[in-house]
Amino acid sequence: MQPPVNEQLLDVFQKAVRDAFGFYARRLDVHLIEVCPWMFGFTYRSVQVTAGIYHGHRPSMMVKLRPDLTPAPLGTDDEFMMVLDWVEAFVTGKSFAPNMGSFRTSETMKSEVARMAGQFGTFAMPLLRSSQIDWTAIHSFIRDSIEARKMSEQQAQDRLDAAVRTLEANLELIDPILHNFCAANGFSSMSHAGCWPRRKVWAREDVDRSLDLTMDWSPPEFMERGFDPGIPWSLLATASLMEPPPGRILSTYVFRALPFSRIPKILAENLVEGLVRLRGTSRADILNKGRPW
Repeated sequence: MQPPVNEQLLDVFQKAVRDAFGFYARRLDVHLIEVCPWMFGFTYRSVQVTAGIYHGHRPSMMVKLRPDLTPAPLGTDDEFMMVLDWVEAFVTGKSFAPNMGSFRTSETMKSEVARMAGQFGTFAMPLLRSSQIDWTAIHSFIRDSIEARKMSEQQAQDRLDAAVRTLEANLELIDPILHNFCAANGFSSMSHAGCWPRRKVWAREDVDRSLDLTMDWSPPEFMERGFDPGIPWSLLATASLMEPPPGRILSTYVFRALPFSRIPKILAENLVEGLVRLRGTSRADILNKGRPW
């Protein structure tokens, strides 16, 4: 398997981990072991500790603890493995706050290893040294917290899905207006689904022309607040050219921040107003007044 980071960052990681976590291993009178070039660890009182870089689209660096509830080799990543961030949440009683770190340069790699080592020393070392710690209870706390978090995330997703369905159903009520406009003026219509539904009509003529009906709330705002007839919407008229590279675009608002409840009543006339503006926009206007793509 290929390392999750390049050779230079891997070398920095290895040196930093040997120094920072080797320090804790010596304090516990155990040896730091190289599990693989991107993971190091040790075992103390039947608790495995590993610090490693994990593969992914964006590689992540984590410290994990694994109490020997069932025997396994050092570096085993199974249901008994506990990420240090969850251990911190158990100790502090605060909400879980994952920190995958950023380590795109040698300096940030050193800083991230130092941060994790400090976190380990503060929250994990006292647990390792205590003879009274019930690791089964900690594992149960983490497992139950993860399940509660998943349930909360699923409930939030369900609310978002319901809001999107309601919004899409309301947008379908104005689709005939858009279709009639397209049929009368040689435009095509486009529907954008997802967490930010919107509508667009466009035509590729001497220049590209489009009218975009978009919600003024950002996707996070819509995810939090859900559908509301008072959501502000805007209609944007855009003329663009792809040549010469990188192309240019000239936009103007036909209307801005109107509540959705008003859109069915005023959309048809505003589409015509937008078309008048677009047809009055020349190639020279776009080149002289437009902005680069």
